[in-house]
Amino acid sequence: MLELSTRRRSVGKTAGTTLHGPGETDHIAGGAAGGSNRKRGMPSASDSGHSILRVGEASKAGGAGGTGSPGPQREASTYQGGGTTSGGISFEGGCSGSHQRECRSEKRGATGVKREPRQRSTADDKRVLLDAIQKMASLGRVTVGQAVRELCVSRATYYRWKDKDEAGSLADRQPEAKPGCGPLPEEIQAVVEYAKSHPRDGYRRLCWQMVDEDVAFVSPSAVYRILDRYDLLYRWKRSSASSGKKPRQASHPDEVWHTDLMYLWVAGRWYFLVSVLDSYSRYIVAWELVLTLAAAEVVNVVHPALEARAGLKPRMVRDNGSQFVAREWRQMVVHFGLVDIAIRVRHPESNGRIERYHRSVREEGLGDTEPKDLYEARQLVADWVDFYNNQRLHAGLQYLRPVDYYRHDPYALLGERQRKLLEVPQGYPSGTTKISNATRKKETGRD
Repeated sequence: MLELSTRRRSVGKTAGTTLHGPGETDHIAGGAAGGSNRKRGMPSASDSGHSILRVGEASKAGGAGGTGSPGPQREASTYQGGGTTSGGISFEGGCSGSHQRECRSEKRGATGVKREPRQRSTADDKRVLLDAIQKMASLGRVTVGQAVRELCVSRATYYRWKDKDEAGSLADRQPEAKPGCGPLPEEIQAVVEYAKSHPRDGYRRLCWQMVDEDVAFVSPSAVYRILDRYDLLYRWKRSSASSGKKPRQASHPDEVWHTDLMYLWVAGRWYFLVSVLDSYSRYIVAWELVLTLAAAEVVNVVHPALEARAGLKPRMVRDNGSQFVAREWRQMVVHFGLVDIAIRVRHPESNGRIERYHRSVREEGLGDTEPKDLYEARQLVADWVDFYNNQRLHAGLQYLRPVDYYRHDPYALLGERQRKLLEVPQGYPSGTTKISNATRKKETGRD
Protein backbone atom coordinates (compact mmCIF):
# COMPACT_ATOMS: atom_id res chain seq x y z
CA MET A 1 0.00 0.00 0.00
CA LEU A 2 1.25 3.47 -0.91
CA GLU A 3 0.51 5.92 1.89
CA LEU A 4 0.37 9.61 1.06
CA SER A 5 0.35 11.90 4.08
CA THR A 6 -0.09 15.63 4.51
CA ARG A 7 -0.09 17.77 7.63
CA ARG A 8 -2.49 20.44 8.66
CA ARG A 9 -1.79 23.53 10.69
CA SER A 10 -3.27 23.42 14.19
CA VAL A 11 -6.11 25.90 14.61
CA GLY A 12 -8.27 26.25 17.70
CA LYS A 13 -9.15 23.36 19.99
CA THR A 14 -9.00 19.58 19.65
CA ALA A 15 -10.90 17.97 16.79
CA GLY A 16 -14.56 17.25 17.41
CA THR A 17 -16.27 13.89 17.46
CA THR A 18 -17.01 12.17 14.17
CA LEU A 19 -19.92 9.73 13.82
CA HIS A 20 -19.96 7.07 11.14
CA GLY A 21 -22.61 6.82 8.47
CA PRO A 22 -23.85 3.95 6.31
CA GLY A 23 -21.38 2.42 3.91
CA GLU A 24 -18.36 3.27 6.05
CA THR A 25 -15.99 0.65 7.40
CA ASP A 26 -16.72 -0.83 10.78
CA HIS A 27 -13.19 -0.71 12.13
CA ILE A 28 -12.88 3.08 12.00
CA ALA A 29 -12.32 4.61 15.46
CA GLY A 30 -12.89 1.27 17.13
CA GLY A 31 -16.55 1.00 16.09
CA ALA A 32 -18.58 -2.14 16.72
CA ALA A 33 -19.33 -4.69 14.01
CA GLY A 34 -22.40 -4.16 11.90
CA GLY A 35 -24.15 -0.87 11.29
CA SER A 36 -25.74 -0.14 14.66
CA ASN A 37 -25.99 3.46 15.87
CA ARG A 38 -24.51 4.85 12.65
CA LYS A 39 -25.01 8.50 11.89
CA ARG A 40 -23.57 10.87 9.33
CA GLY A 41 -20.23 12.34 10.46
CA MET A 42 -19.95 16.12 10.93
CA PRO A 43 -16.37 17.36 11.26
CA SER A 44 -15.50 20.00 13.78
CA ALA A 45 -14.53 23.44 12.47
CA SER A 46 -11.50 23.38 14.74
CA ASP A 47 -10.20 20.05 13.46
CA SER A 48 -6.44 20.06 13.89
CA GLY A 49 -5.64 16.37 13.48
CA HIS A 50 -3.55 14.79 10.77
CA SER A 51 -5.18 13.99 7.45
CA ILE A 52 -4.22 10.81 5.62
CA LEU A 53 -4.92 9.71 2.06
CA ARG A 54 -4.39 6.01 1.36
CA VAL A 55 -4.28 4.74 -2.17
CA GLY A 56 -3.66 1.06 -2.89
CA GLU A 57 -5.14 -2.35 -2.60
CA ALA A 58 -8.38 -2.82 -0.80
CA SER A 59 -8.22 -3.50 2.90
CA LYS A 60 -9.32 -7.02 3.73
CA ALA A 61 -10.03 -6.34 7.37
CA GLY A 62 -13.37 -7.40 8.66
CA GLY A 63 -15.43 -5.94 11.46
CA ALA A 64 -13.34 -4.92 14.40
CA GLY A 65 -14.17 -3.23 17.65
CA GLY A 66 -15.29 -4.60 20.97
CA THR A 67 -17.21 -7.69 19.79
CA GLY A 68 -14.18 -9.42 18.32
CA SER A 69 -16.37 -11.27 15.79
CA PRO A 70 -15.09 -11.26 12.21
CA GLY A 71 -17.17 -9.58 9.58
CA PRO A 72 -17.45 -10.14 5.81
CA GLN A 73 -14.40 -9.27 3.74
CA ARG A 74 -14.83 -6.16 1.62
CA GLU A 75 -12.87 -3.18 0.31
CA ALA A 76 -12.05 -0.43 2.77
CA SER A 77 -13.85 2.81 2.02
CA THR A 78 -13.32 5.42 4.68
CA TYR A 79 -14.37 9.04 4.72
CA GLN A 80 -13.80 11.59 7.43
CA GLY A 81 -13.93 15.33 7.42
CA GLY A 82 -15.18 16.58 4.08
CA GLY A 83 -13.67 14.20 1.51
CA THR A 84 -15.32 11.44 -0.48
CA THR A 85 -15.24 7.65 -0.61
CA SER A 86 -14.26 5.18 -3.27
CA GLY A 87 -13.21 1.53 -3.34
CA GLY A 88 -9.61 1.14 -2.21
CA ILE A 89 -9.26 4.84 -1.26
CA SER A 90 -9.15 6.31 2.23
CA PHE A 91 -9.45 10.10 2.18
CA GLU A 92 -9.51 12.02 5.44
CA GLY A 93 -9.75 15.75 5.92
CA GLY A 94 -9.23 18.58 3.45
CA CYS A 95 -6.34 20.77 2.43
CA SER A 96 -6.84 24.33 3.61
CA GLY A 97 -5.16 27.30 1.99
CA SER A 98 -2.57 27.56 4.76
CA HIS A 99 -1.93 23.83 4.49
CA GLN A 100 -1.42 24.13 0.74
CA ARG A 101 1.16 26.86 1.22
CA GLU A 102 2.82 24.76 3.90
CA CYS A 103 3.07 21.79 1.56
CA ARG A 104 4.52 23.88 -1.21
CA SER A 105 7.10 25.41 1.09
CA GLU A 106 8.24 21.88 2.00
CA LYS A 107 8.67 21.05 -1.71
CA ARG A 108 6.49 17.96 -1.61
CA GLY A 109 6.43 15.78 -4.68
CA ALA A 110 3.55 14.93 -6.94
CA THR A 111 2.53 12.04 -4.70
CA GLY A 112 2.46 14.23 -1.60
CA VAL A 113 5.61 12.65 -0.17
CA LYS A 114 8.34 15.03 0.89
CA ARG A 115 11.27 14.83 -1.50
CA GLU A 116 14.53 16.54 -2.25
CA PRO A 117 14.60 19.41 -4.77
CA ARG A 118 14.67 18.37 -8.44
CA GLN A 119 13.67 14.79 -7.62
CA ARG A 120 11.51 13.24 -10.33
CA SER A 121 8.46 11.01 -9.87
CA THR A 122 8.39 7.63 -11.56
CA ALA A 123 5.74 6.68 -14.09
CA ASP A 124 4.11 4.30 -11.58
CA ASP A 125 3.78 7.04 -8.96
CA LYS A 126 2.25 9.39 -11.51
CA ARG A 127 -0.25 6.75 -12.65
CA VAL A 128 -1.28 5.98 -9.05
CA LEU A 129 -1.90 9.67 -8.41
CA LEU A 130 -3.91 10.09 -11.63
CA ASP A 131 -6.09 7.09 -10.78
CA ALA A 132 -6.71 8.42 -7.26
CA ILE A 133 -7.77 11.84 -8.50
CA GLN A 134 -10.06 10.39 -11.16
CA LYS A 135 -11.77 8.04 -8.69
CA MET A 136 -12.37 10.83 -6.19
CA ALA A 137 -13.64 13.23 -8.83
CA SER A 138 -15.94 10.62 -10.39
CA LEU A 139 -18.18 10.58 -7.30
CA GLY A 140 -19.01 14.26 -7.74
CA ARG A 141 -18.33 15.42 -4.21
CA VAL A 142 -14.70 16.46 -4.80
CA THR A 143 -13.61 18.36 -7.86
CA VAL A 144 -10.34 17.83 -9.63
CA GLY A 145 -9.10 21.17 -8.30
CA GLN A 146 -9.82 20.15 -4.71
CA ALA A 147 -8.12 16.80 -5.19
CA VAL A 148 -4.91 18.22 -6.64
CA ARG A 149 -4.77 20.86 -3.91
CA GLU A 150 -5.02 18.13 -1.30
CA LEU A 151 -2.08 16.36 -2.90
CA CYS A 152 -0.14 19.61 -3.33
CA VAL A 153 0.06 19.25 -7.09
CA SER A 154 -0.65 22.06 -9.51
CA ARG A 155 -3.50 21.69 -12.00
CA ALA A 156 -1.06 22.22 -14.85
CA THR A 157 1.07 19.30 -13.69
CA TYR A 158 -1.96 17.05 -13.32
CA TYR A 159 -3.29 17.77 -16.82
CA ARG A 160 0.18 17.50 -18.33
CA TRP A 161 0.63 14.07 -16.81
CA LYS A 162 -2.86 13.10 -17.91
CA ASP A 163 -2.10 14.04 -21.52
CA LYS A 164 1.17 12.14 -21.39
CA ASP A 165 -0.59 9.10 -19.93
CA GLU A 166 -3.12 9.11 -22.76
CA ALA A 167 -0.26 9.39 -25.26
CA GLY A 168 1.59 6.51 -23.59
CA SER A 169 4.61 8.62 -22.62
CA LEU A 170 4.13 9.16 -18.91
CA ALA A 171 7.72 8.27 -18.04
CA ASP A 172 10.27 11.10 -18.08
CA ARG A 173 12.37 11.35 -21.21
CA GLN A 174 15.84 9.94 -20.68
CA PRO A 175 18.76 12.18 -21.72
CA GLU A 176 20.35 11.15 -24.96
CA ALA A 177 24.04 10.42 -25.20
CA LYS A 178 25.98 13.21 -26.86
CA PRO A 179 27.44 12.37 -30.26
CA GLY A 180 31.13 12.22 -30.86
CA CYS A 181 33.94 10.75 -28.83
CA GLY A 182 36.88 11.92 -26.80
CA PRO A 183 40.51 12.20 -27.86
CA LEU A 184 42.47 9.04 -28.60
CA PRO A 185 45.18 7.83 -26.19
CA GLU A 186 47.82 8.86 -28.74
CA GLU A 187 46.40 12.39 -28.82
CA ILE A 188 46.29 12.59 -25.03
CA GLN A 189 49.94 11.55 -24.82
CA ALA A 190 50.89 14.10 -27.49
CA VAL A 191 49.05 16.89 -25.61
CA VAL A 192 50.78 15.99 -22.34
CA GLU A 193 54.24 15.93 -23.88
CA TYR A 194 53.67 19.18 -25.76
CA ALA A 195 52.39 20.91 -22.60
CA LYS A 196 55.45 19.79 -20.65
CA SER A 197 57.70 21.32 -23.32
CA HIS A 198 55.76 24.64 -23.15
CA PRO A 199 55.16 25.12 -19.40
CA ARG A 200 54.37 28.84 -19.59
CA ASP A 201 51.60 28.63 -22.21
CA GLY A 202 47.90 28.44 -21.36
CA TYR A 203 45.68 25.65 -22.63
CA ARG A 204 44.11 27.67 -25.45
CA ARG A 205 47.45 28.72 -26.85
CA LEU A 206 48.70 25.15 -26.56
CA CYS A 207 45.61 23.92 -28.42
CA TRP A 208 46.03 26.13 -31.46
CA GLN A 209 49.80 25.72 -31.53
CA MET A 210 49.30 21.96 -31.74
CA VAL A 211 46.70 22.36 -34.47
CA ASP A 212 48.95 24.64 -36.51
CA GLU A 213 51.95 22.35 -36.05
CA ASP A 214 49.91 19.19 -36.77
CA VAL A 215 50.69 17.71 -33.36
CA ALA A 216 47.12 16.95 -32.21
CA PHE A 217 43.71 18.08 -33.47
CA VAL A 218 41.65 18.50 -30.31
CA SER A 219 39.45 21.36 -29.11
CA PRO A 220 40.50 23.82 -26.36
CA SER A 221 38.01 22.29 -23.92
CA ALA A 222 39.51 18.82 -24.48
CA VAL A 223 43.01 20.20 -23.94
CA TYR A 224 41.84 21.83 -20.70
CA ARG A 225 40.42 18.54 -19.40
CA ILE A 226 43.60 16.67 -20.29
CA LEU A 227 45.86 19.23 -18.63
CA ASP A 228 43.61 19.37 -15.58
CA ARG A 229 43.75 15.58 -15.25
CA TYR A 230 47.57 15.63 -15.35
CA ASP A 231 47.89 18.81 -13.23
CA LEU A 232 49.55 20.76 -16.04
CA LEU A 233 47.37 23.85 -16.16
CA TYR A 234 49.23 27.16 -16.11
CA ARG A 235 47.15 29.69 -14.19
CA TRP A 236 47.86 33.31 -13.41
CA LYS A 237 46.09 36.02 -11.44
CA ARG A 238 44.08 38.34 -13.62
CA SER A 239 43.85 42.03 -12.79
CA SER A 240 40.50 43.40 -11.71
CA ALA A 241 38.46 45.37 -14.22
CA SER A 242 38.80 49.11 -13.95
CA SER A 243 35.93 51.54 -13.81
CA GLY A 244 35.13 54.11 -16.47
CA LYS A 245 33.96 54.10 -20.05
CA LYS A 246 35.83 51.79 -22.40
CA PRO A 247 37.20 53.58 -25.49
CA ARG A 248 36.23 52.57 -29.02
CA GLN A 249 38.26 49.62 -30.25
CA ALA A 250 40.36 49.73 -33.42
CA SER A 251 38.73 48.06 -36.43
CA HIS A 252 41.72 47.84 -38.80
CA PRO A 253 45.54 47.97 -38.67
CA ASP A 254 47.35 51.26 -38.08
CA GLU A 255 44.24 52.96 -36.70
CA VAL A 256 45.45 53.20 -33.09
CA TRP A 257 49.02 52.91 -31.84
CA HIS A 258 50.15 52.54 -28.22
CA THR A 259 53.58 53.65 -27.04
CA ASP A 260 55.37 53.35 -23.71
CA LEU A 261 58.77 52.87 -22.09
CA MET A 262 60.10 50.03 -19.92
CA TYR A 263 63.14 50.02 -17.65
CA LEU A 264 65.74 47.27 -18.20
CA TRP A 265 68.74 46.65 -15.93
CA VAL A 266 71.69 45.61 -18.08
CA ALA A 267 75.32 45.29 -16.97
CA GLY A 268 75.00 47.48 -13.91
CA ARG A 269 72.94 50.35 -15.34
CA TRP A 270 69.43 51.19 -16.59
CA TYR A 271 68.41 51.18 -20.24
CA PHE A 272 64.97 52.00 -21.60
CA LEU A 273 62.92 49.98 -24.10
CA VAL A 274 60.66 52.17 -26.26
CA SER A 275 57.92 50.19 -28.06
CA VAL A 276 55.11 51.11 -30.46
CA LEU A 277 52.27 48.58 -30.70
CA ASP A 278 49.38 48.47 -33.19
CA SER A 279 46.17 48.18 -31.18
CA TYR A 280 44.18 46.13 -33.72
CA SER A 281 46.78 43.43 -34.41
CA ARG A 282 49.12 43.80 -31.37
CA TYR A 283 51.93 43.99 -33.93
CA ILE A 284 55.13 45.77 -32.84
CA VAL A 285 55.64 48.40 -35.52
CA ALA A 286 58.75 49.97 -33.95
CA TRP A 287 61.06 49.52 -30.96
CA GLU A 288 64.48 50.53 -29.69
CA LEU A 289 66.56 50.08 -26.55
CA VAL A 290 67.75 53.62 -25.77
CA LEU A 291 70.18 55.10 -23.29
CA THR A 292 68.15 57.97 -21.79
CA LEU A 293 64.58 59.08 -21.14
CA ALA A 294 64.92 62.19 -23.29
CA ALA A 295 61.98 63.10 -25.54
CA ALA A 296 64.28 63.09 -28.58
CA GLU A 297 65.02 59.38 -28.01
CA VAL A 298 61.30 58.53 -28.07
CA VAL A 299 60.66 60.68 -31.15
CA ASN A 300 63.55 58.98 -32.99
CA VAL A 301 61.74 55.65 -32.53
CA VAL A 302 58.25 56.75 -33.59
CA HIS A 303 59.21 59.12 -36.42
CA PRO A 304 60.70 56.48 -38.82
CA ALA A 305 57.66 54.23 -38.35
CA LEU A 306 55.33 57.07 -39.39
CA GLU A 307 57.48 57.97 -42.39
CA ALA A 308 57.47 54.35 -43.58
CA ARG A 309 53.65 54.44 -43.61
CA ALA A 310 53.08 57.66 -45.49
CA GLY A 311 49.54 58.97 -45.40
CA LEU A 312 48.54 57.12 -42.22
CA LYS A 313 47.46 59.13 -39.21
CA PRO A 314 47.04 56.71 -36.31
CA ARG A 315 45.70 57.86 -32.99
CA MET A 316 48.62 57.84 -30.53
CA VAL A 317 47.80 56.54 -27.04
CA ARG A 318 50.45 57.28 -24.43
CA ASP A 319 50.86 57.97 -20.73
CA ASN A 320 51.60 61.29 -19.04
CA GLY A 321 55.39 61.01 -18.95
CA SER A 322 57.54 64.08 -19.47
CA GLN A 323 58.69 62.77 -22.86
CA PHE A 324 55.16 63.08 -24.28
CA VAL A 325 54.60 66.69 -23.22
CA ALA A 326 57.98 67.93 -24.44
CA ARG A 327 58.42 70.20 -27.43
CA GLU A 328 59.90 67.46 -29.67
CA TRP A 329 56.87 65.21 -29.23
CA ARG A 330 54.37 68.00 -29.86
CA GLN A 331 56.18 69.04 -33.02
CA MET A 332 56.03 65.49 -34.37
CA VAL A 333 52.29 65.26 -33.63
CA VAL A 334 51.62 68.48 -35.53
CA HIS A 335 53.89 67.51 -38.44
CA PHE A 336 52.08 64.22 -39.12
CA GLY A 337 48.61 65.47 -38.13
CA LEU A 338 48.20 62.83 -35.42
CA VAL A 339 45.55 62.61 -32.70
CA ASP A 340 47.43 62.63 -29.39
CA ILE A 341 45.54 60.73 -26.62
CA ALA A 342 46.82 60.92 -23.03
CA ILE A 343 45.51 58.23 -20.70
CA ARG A 344 44.01 58.90 -17.29
CA VAL A 345 46.50 59.91 -14.60
CA ARG A 346 47.66 56.99 -12.45
CA HIS A 347 45.70 54.49 -14.50
CA PRO A 348 48.12 52.32 -16.53
CA GLU A 349 45.24 49.99 -17.45
CA SER A 350 44.16 52.60 -20.01
CA ASN A 351 47.36 51.76 -21.87
CA GLY A 352 47.08 48.12 -20.92
CA ARG A 353 47.94 46.54 -24.27
CA ILE A 354 51.46 47.92 -24.41
CA GLU A 355 51.86 47.36 -20.65
CA ARG A 356 50.94 43.71 -21.11
CA TYR A 357 53.38 43.39 -23.99
CA HIS A 358 56.22 44.76 -21.86
CA ARG A 359 55.37 42.21 -19.20
CA SER A 360 55.72 39.46 -21.81
CA VAL A 361 59.09 40.90 -22.86
CA ARG A 362 60.34 40.75 -19.29
CA GLU A 363 58.91 37.28 -18.50
CA GLU A 364 59.22 35.46 -21.83
CA GLY A 365 61.63 37.47 -23.95
CA LEU A 366 64.37 37.93 -21.39
CA GLY A 367 63.29 35.50 -18.71
CA ASP A 368 66.21 34.47 -16.54
CA THR A 369 68.81 35.58 -19.10
CA GLU A 370 71.16 38.33 -17.94
CA PRO A 371 72.71 40.10 -20.96
CA LYS A 372 76.32 41.12 -20.53
CA ASP A 373 76.11 44.41 -22.41
CA LEU A 374 73.81 46.66 -24.43
CA TYR A 375 74.45 44.85 -27.72
CA GLU A 376 73.51 41.46 -26.32
CA ALA A 377 70.40 42.97 -24.75
CA ARG A 378 69.37 44.48 -28.09
CA GLN A 379 69.87 41.13 -29.82
CA LEU A 380 67.71 39.37 -27.23
CA VAL A 381 64.94 41.92 -27.67
CA ALA A 382 65.22 41.71 -31.49
CA ASP A 383 64.84 37.92 -31.41
CA TRP A 384 61.88 38.21 -29.08
CA VAL A 385 60.09 40.83 -31.22
CA ASP A 386 60.50 38.65 -34.31
CA PHE A 387 59.13 35.63 -32.44
CA TYR A 388 56.27 37.68 -30.97
CA ASN A 389 55.17 39.18 -34.29
CA ASN A 390 55.47 36.08 -36.47
CA GLN A 391 55.21 32.94 -34.33
CA ARG A 392 53.69 33.51 -30.90
CA LEU A 393 49.94 32.85 -30.63
CA HIS A 394 48.11 35.75 -28.98
CA ALA A 395 45.22 35.16 -26.59
CA GLY A 396 43.52 38.41 -27.61
CA LEU A 397 43.59 37.46 -31.31
CA GLN A 398 41.73 34.13 -31.07
CA TYR A 399 45.17 32.52 -30.74
CA LEU A 400 46.47 33.74 -34.08
CA ARG A 401 49.75 35.62 -34.58
CA PRO A 402 49.97 39.41 -34.68
CA VAL A 403 51.22 39.27 -38.27
CA ASP A 404 48.07 37.34 -39.24
CA TYR A 405 45.93 40.30 -38.21
CA TYR A 406 48.37 42.95 -39.42
CA ARG A 407 49.08 41.62 -42.93
CA HIS A 408 46.84 38.61 -43.64
CA ASP A 409 43.20 37.47 -43.49
CA PRO A 410 42.61 36.12 -39.96
CA TYR A 411 39.19 34.61 -40.70
CA ALA A 412 40.56 32.44 -43.50
CA LEU A 413 43.11 31.03 -41.07
CA LEU A 414 40.41 30.38 -38.47
CA GLY A 415 38.38 28.51 -41.08
CA GLU A 416 41.38 26.34 -41.93
CA ARG A 417 41.74 25.46 -38.25
CA GLN A 418 38.12 24.35 -38.05
CA ARG A 419 38.53 22.21 -41.13
CA LYS A 420 41.38 20.37 -39.42
CA LEU A 421 39.31 19.88 -36.27
CA LEU A 422 36.33 18.51 -38.18
CA GLU A 423 38.40 15.96 -40.10
CA VAL A 424 38.21 12.57 -38.38
CA PRO A 425 41.60 10.82 -38.49
CA GLN A 426 42.14 7.10 -38.61
CA GLY A 427 41.34 5.31 -35.36
CA TYR A 428 37.98 6.98 -34.73
CA PRO A 429 34.73 4.99 -35.08
CA SER A 430 32.88 5.62 -38.31
CA GLY A 431 30.09 8.20 -38.18
CA THR A 432 31.57 10.19 -35.29
CA THR A 433 32.54 13.84 -35.21
CA LYS A 434 35.50 15.49 -33.50
CA ILE A 435 33.67 18.71 -32.55
CA SER A 436 30.02 19.81 -32.66
CA ASN A 437 28.70 22.93 -34.35
CA ALA A 438 27.80 24.47 -30.97
CA THR A 439 31.36 23.95 -29.74
CA ARG A 440 32.75 25.38 -32.97
CA LYS A 441 30.70 28.58 -32.62
CA LYS A 442 31.57 28.94 -28.94
CA GLU A 443 35.32 28.52 -29.37
CA THR A 444 35.74 30.61 -32.51
CA GLY A 445 33.04 33.24 -31.94
CA ARG A 446 31.78 32.88 -35.53
CA ASP A 447 28.95 31.02 -37.24
